[in-house]
Amino acid sequence: MSQYDALPQPVSDFINQRTEYVQAARSGPMGNDDADYYRWQGHMEARRQLAQMLGYSVPYEPGERTERIA
Repeated sequence: MSQYDALPQPVSDFINQRTEYVQAARSGPMGNDDADYYRWQGHMEARRQLAQMLGYSVPYEPGERTERIA
């Protein structure tokens, strides 16, 4: 992989934060308010779409990092 294939650090950090939102969504909504759950879904979806559009993997479990798909 050349230096031009690598994602800029802020972009990879943004995508890699997806695992935090997955964990938050798994813990379920707090109280009777589903707004947080749906907000987390939006954050996860935005990161998934960006990774896929750029040809990178989509992190899901804690510790996973996005990487270029061959």
